[in-house]
Amino acid sequence: RAALADGPRPARPLGAEVSLQAVTVIRGNSSGGEPSERHQAAEVSSQAAAVRGNASGSEPSERYHESEVVYQAAAVRNNASASEPPERRKEAEVSPQAAAVHGNDSEPGVSESHGVAAAATTSSPAPPKACQRPHADDEPGLFCWGVMYPSDAALVKSQLTGKAGMFACNDYAVISQKETLLGTDECGEDIRTWEVDLPEVRKGHYGVDAETSSWLNVPVFMPCWDAIIRSGKVWKHAFTVKLDPDAVFFPDRLADFLKPHAGKPIFTTDCRFWAGDQVGKLFGAIEVLSKQAVGAYSDHADTCKNGLPWQRWGEDMWMQKCMGKLEIPAVGMFDQVSDGSCPLGGNAPCSQNKIVFHPQKDAGQWWECWKQSAQPAQAQ
Repeated sequence: RAALADGPRPARPLGAEVSLQAVTVIRGNSSGGEPSERHQAAEVSSQAAAVRGNASGSEPSERYHESEVVYQAAAVRNNASASEPPERRKEAEVSPQAAAVHGNDSEPGVSESHGVAAAATTSSPAPPKACQRPHADDEPGLFCWGVMYPSDAALVKSQLTGKAGMFACNDYAVISQKETLLGTDECGEDIRTWEVDLPEVRKGHYGVDAETSSWLNVPVFMPCWDAIIRSGKVWKHAFTVKLDPDAVFFPDRLADFLKPHAGKPIFTTDCRFWAGDQVGKLFGAIEVLSKQAVGAYSDHADTCKNGLPWQRWGEDMWMQKCMGKLEIPAVGMFDQVSDGSCPLGGNAPCSQNKIVFHPQKDAGQWWECWKQSAQPAQAQ
């Protein structure tokens, strides 16, 4: 099972004291999560030297390496931690007659080095940088997720194989009733679904026992949103995007559309029943919440779970009503989504440059539509 995120752990101090005739060279490394980090320190003192440094990390796990060297009453403890995302802080204090060298941390996008030592030290070649997914640093950041049932498995696996749709977002997750291996990412790491206990639900009958003729699936998506929020991944990216597996999706186009709204509490609507509707409806093929909107939901989830009569709704209507209850403004992207269930703008040809085409139920249809839309965009 994919692990959900733990809370941040406090940093651990490091101290060093070296006696008058002591020379201590320490090399330590620690790794945890993604990517890796290396720490090196050398201290030389003729009178006294003291160095303090610390590194802190949060998710996923941390391991610490300690080394002790004793030479004429010298004691050193060294620890370091690595995490995702990377955060490091270093401090150095050196006495007037001492020199200290600190190594460098090497990871994508981050490089630090300090000082030159008065005494020569040996160094080892730097290992290769940890693998990083190609869209990990795209801005604004998108965390994309969806729910997969057994009938969706072949379609979702093909998208991962082709690294398209939600698998071209900064990060992603797929939730299913049982943990399932989907394939590997660009770094060769296994990608598995997150197992969540999803209840069985039924379809509604509009005007009879429901306000939709689709699935009455609010009880499915409530625990999914709980799992997504507990993972902590929603806080690392500007927007969280829930997708249906049969939605042909272009995350780069969505990111361009969302740039003006980064940092604001918003959610998106994508269907209009009439041209004069300025707010529109949230149809579940794609649901976008900014980090601030997710935060509002997280803080007031009980309002949306127990304060709304959702039993006759689909999950998309529930989320729109929830956002309205929390006074989160809607941003319409009606011209950017083609949904066959929408009275206006549905069933647009795949040759158009849209963010979403829905539905494309099997892998053959999905990829044919993706290719038709991607080729004109690439030609431009």
